[in-house]
Amino acid sequence: MKHIKKKFAFYEKKLPIKKDSEFSTVDRRNNDMLKTLDKTEKIAFIIDTEGYHILSLMYNNQGKELLVPIPDLTLAYYDSAYINNYERKSFKNDLFKKLSQTSALTDSVSHEIYRYINYATTSLIMMFTSIESFLNSLIPENESYKNKKGVHNKEKIERYIGFEEKILQVIPSFEKKSFYNNKSDFLKSPIGKLKKIRDEIIHTKSSFMYQKQSKLIKQLLDFEFDKTLLEIKKLMNFYKLNYIENCPCNQNF
Repeated sequence: MKHIKKKFAFYEKKLPIKKDSEFSTVDRRNNDMLKTLDKTEKIAFIIDTEGYHILSLMYNNQGKELLVPIPDLTLAYYDSAYINNYERKSFKNDLFKKLSQTSALTDSVSHEIYRYINYATTSLIMMFTSIESFLNSLIPENESYKNKKGVHNKEKIERYIGFEEKILQVIPSFEKKSFYNNKSDFLKSPIGKLKKIRDEIIHTKSSFMYQKQSKLIKQLLDFEFDKTLLEIKKLMNFYKLNYIENCPCNQNF
């Protein structure tokens, strides 16, 4: 696997920019997306090396106003899952190597197991978070979804409808296509298994002699991280063509 190309929340080549002191201002009347924003809200842009304008937030850092580019958070979460998985692999190899060399619990072994659990659980949680963020981004602003409990607008779908219904019913109803054929296919899929282990991490249960915790740790050691990241990429690109792309740089991490 390769790390992904970084993308941002708003990315436009040409905007009606007028220089005003140290910042630039934008005429919102000349851009359909900007017209819809609250006119009392400040809008800032930073320009990249290719001349594209990227939406940014204005942040006061100890009295100095900074422009912070706003990334596509879905991709930022996915990238976090990828990076933590990359680190997890290294610690897993080191852990197994050290466990094979000693039967004692050394400081080094303690470090490796704690770091492994840290990277493994963070990767899994961020994988799931990236999917939730992506699904919510596909829900139209001015359309509704109906189920047995009633009619739901975007806000209600995001807040009250569960992940499984979103991925199997809500998004296919808007997109007119479905990544999974049925519930059984979803539950057996890498993303279905991801949801299960993510829930077990978030709601970690206790038991006598730590048997439930032992089972969870074994799952963290056996889980198919790479396969799941690739399935998430396929899911997102199924609904948004070329949404997740490999970074064109030559760095290998």
